Amino acid sequence: FVNWPWHRRLAACGTVAGLILIARVLKKRNDEKYEDFVASILKGGQANALVIGLLLAGSQCLYAASELLILREVARAGLGLRPEDATILAMSLGVIGYFYVLFGGYMALFRTDVLQFSLISVMAVALFGFSVQDASLGSWIPRLLPRPGYWELPIGSDQRILFLYQFAVACVMGLGFLFASPDVWKRVFIVVRTHRQSSRLPIFIVVGTVPFMLLLPLSARTPPIPDGITDAAVLFSGVLRTDGMFVAAALGLVASFLSSFDSALVASVHVGLMLRRSISGVREEMSRFHWIMTSALLTIGFVFLGLAG
Repeated sequence: FVNWPWHRRLAACGTVAGLILIARVLKKRNDEKYEDFVASILKGGQANALVIGLLLAGSQCLYAASELLILREVARAGLGLRPEDATILAMSLGVIGYFYVLFGGYMALFRTDVLQFSLISVMAVALFGFSVQDASLGSWIPRLLPRPGYWELPIGSDQRILFLYQFAVACVMGLGFLFASPDVWKRVFIVVRTHRQSSRLPIFIVVGTVPFMLLLPLSARTPPIPDGITDAAVLFSGVLRTDGMFVAAALGLVASFLSSFDSALVASVHVGLMLRRSISGVREEMSRFHWIMTSALLTIGFVFLGLAG
C-alpha cells in the first residue's frame, strides 16, 4: 500500500499480458464448451485432478475471503464502523451474494455485471474528477515513481535495473491472478469463442485495465503514508469529504465487492463440480451443487473470521 500507485500501474501491464496469453491459448484449442476446457486441465488421473482442482477451488475461496476482509476494512475506515459491526456488514453482504448466485448462477452473474460495471464506472469517474481537481503535475510525479526502500534488489543500486525488477515482479502478480482465476478463463472464452471475427477482445482488455489507470490520480490526493502497518483511514481521508463522493464511492465499492465475491464463489463451486464429475463420472449434480455451495461459503466464512480476528 505504501507504494500502491506505482505497483498498480505495473500490475495493469501484467493484466494485459495475462488476458492476451489466455486468449491465445483458447484460440489454439477447439473446445466448443468452457467445461471441455476445464475438463482437459483436470485430466491425468485422479491424483492429478484432485490436486489441481483443490488448488483452483481453494485459491478462489481465499480470494473471496480477501474480498470480505477488504470490505470490512473499508467499512471500518471509510464508514467509521466498529470492527465487530464492520465484520457483520461484510458477512451479511457475503450471504446476500451467496443466495444471489445460488438461485441465479452464471447467467445472473453476467447480467448484473452490466449494472455493477456502471456503478463502478460512476465511482471511478467521480474519484478521477476529484483527484485531478486543483492537483498540479508536480504533486503527481513523486507519487507515481517507485518509493525508496521497497522491492529493492539485494545487490546493486542502478535505478534502471531496479525498475525492470519491479516491473517483472508486478507483472507476475498480475499474470498469476488471472492464470489462477477460472472466472477470467470463462469470460475470455466467451469473448474468444463467440466473437472470433470481432474486436471484442481489445475492448475486453481495455475494460479490464481502465480501473487501474483511473486509480492513479488518487495518489495526488492521498496523504503521505508512513512506513509500517497501513491505516486504511489515511487512504480515504483526502477523498470522502462530500456526500456525493461518499455515495458514489459506497455504491461502487459494494458493486465491486459483490461482483468479485460472487465470481470467485461461483468459480470455486464450478471447479468443485467438475472435479467430482471427473472422479466419479456422475452427471447428476443438483444435490451435489447445493452441498458444494454450502461448503464453499463455510470455508470462506471461517477463513475470513480467522484472519479478521
